[in-house]
Amino acid sequence: LKPHWYKPLSGRLIPCLVAYLAKPFWLPPDCLGKVSAMIRTGYGPVGLRRPREPEVIIPATAATGDRKEKKVFKNWLRKETKGRKQDNTKDEEYKCLVKQAMLVGSTNVELQDLSTGLSIDENTGLRRSPQQIADMNELAKTKLQAMRNGTGAIAVRKQMNSTNLKKTGRYLHRHLLVKTSKSTPWSWYKQRYFTIEAGMMKVYKTDEETHVGEKFRPYDIREALSKFETQDMVGLAEPFMSGYPARVRLQLKERSHGPVFLYSKDAQEVKSWDRAIRMSKTLLNPADKESISYVVGRVAGSIMAKGWNALFKYYREMEDTRRLMRGLAMRLTKLDLSRAWNKARLVYLQKSRTEALRKEQQEWAARFLREKMDRMSGQTLRSEKLVRLSTINKVQTLFRHYRQDHIFDRSYALGTNPNTRMQQMLTGVSMMASFASLKSKDVLALTMHGAGLESFRADADLYVSKDSVYSEVQVDLHKMSVNISENLAMLSFAETEEGEGAVLDKAGWGHFTNLSQISSVIMHSDRAFGKNRDGATFPPSSASGVWFTINGPRVGWGRKLRTITDAETKQSQQVLVGSEDGTALGAALARGDRVQWLRMEVGIRSANIPNL
Repeated sequence: LKPHWYKPLSGRLIPCLVAYLAKPFWLPPDCLGKVSAMIRTGYGPVGLRRPREPEVIIPATAATGDRKEKKVFKNWLRKETKGRKQDNTKDEEYKCLVKQAMLVGSTNVELQDLSTGLSIDENTGLRRSPQQIADMNELAKTKLQAMRNGTGAIAVRKQMNSTNLKKTGRYLHRHLLVKTSKSTPWSWYKQRYFTIEAGMMKVYKTDEETHVGEKFRPYDIREALSKFETQDMVGLAEPFMSGYPARVRLQLKERSHGPVFLYSKDAQEVKSWDRAIRMSKTLLNPADKESISYVVGRVAGSIMAKGWNALFKYYREMEDTRRLMRGLAMRLTKLDLSRAWNKARLVYLQKSRTEALRKEQQEWAARFLREKMDRMSGQTLRSEKLVRLSTINKVQTLFRHYRQDHIFDRSYALGTNPNTRMQQMLTGVSMMASFASLKSKDVLALTMHGAGLESFRADADLYVSKDSVYSEVQVDLHKMSVNISENLAMLSFAETEEGEGAVLDKAGWGHFTNLSQISSVIMHSDRAFGKNRDGATFPPSSASGVWFTINGPRVGWGRKLRTITDAETKQSQQVLVGSEDGTALGAALARGDRVQWLRMEVGIRSANIPNL
């Protein structure tokens, strides 16, 4: 702050400092009282209260006989409240002044809203046009000037003397009613006045209340028939009064000789009468009335609750702003105490947090120790199977990590192929292989005996099944692609080809055998030889590696199907040799019977190597 700031303050140093800190820092000193800061609220930016000039108004002539000017400023009504309780005239003057001041304030707020670009109509939710905003601004200015001059209309409700008051009620405006006369033979039309309240229509002879307890005739409109009519309608039986655009034709139950007509110069008001009469017919049940009143009350209450909530929120924000400004002023005046207090508060907060953390750690340690002791008391020794299983799982996990690390470093001894055994089986591998199988008729001939065999020889097609469990093919030694099917149910193999034909080397294009039909696997078995026109051959590609033989299901024991070719006729014939029942040995082993075994020892003394 510059030194020249202290001269014009003269005892108002702290408030001016607060105001200065609340304003933008670039404003000159003489603008502090002219511009107010804005605070951010949920309903938009709201300015802090700025200094305002006193409002000068002239009391309305309807309530007071004088035309003296009144200044509206802080606590201006205290002088006006003197003598209110003793004099009713002063009481009326006071109420009129309060209403006039409130109307002036509301009109100023309306002008301020229009000046800030308020272009949304609250009733319809539509955007106002610039012409509408200009018209509203002009109308508000005219209303403000009328309120200041005391020429504007101010609603004043007169109270009757309590000594003459017998019955009070809500004052309702009376509207024009036209009916036909029952006593005159020419059915002259007579004018009456009515009010509608609680499903009843009260008919009076005058349009204003003349005295307390004025007589009227009630009519129940809940059972009446109503119709909305305008002057433009064609075919109206009754004449229409001039100067009224619309009316309601009402046929009452009490007046069977003719209808009555309800007139108003506002067509929308006539429509509301017709709607109220129709609605009164549907709300004859007290429960329906209570439901409608409850809904209307909830809607009105929700709007009021929103207004009160907005007012409370605005008050809290203003109160928080005042509190912050008051705290800022105190900090500026008591700098030494503020520093000491902040330091003491920080030290206290640090010690409090340290103590709370220590207590929390003690509670956590005690709870952990208690849970540990409870768990140890309820534990039992693990069995050997669990210990063995956990050990194996741990070894597998460690080996898996070891394998992954060495594969990543390209130093794994068994190769860097990251595929698992299952993935390798599904992908397949190429190898030298051959395949030999029996036909279904040969299998049936080896397994049957007795009458069943005779019946099979008579009609073999009757016993042959259409479902295949393996491919009935004979494949010589050849390079094949062997893999396991995706459902892990079949062993598939297909001959591989070089070039474009390699695309078809899949299980779907080859031969198969069910894995469930495999009875045994022989490792390091005899090598298979290929067959061609020159005889048995041994390709060089099959000279390396380990040979193994996969056997299918065992058909029989001690029984074989031999093919004999007649030397003269050159015709082939299959003959069964061996045991008469091929399943006898298997059945005996299954039953656990005693069987005789023949053990032979064979020694090789010499061997001939074929010419390869």
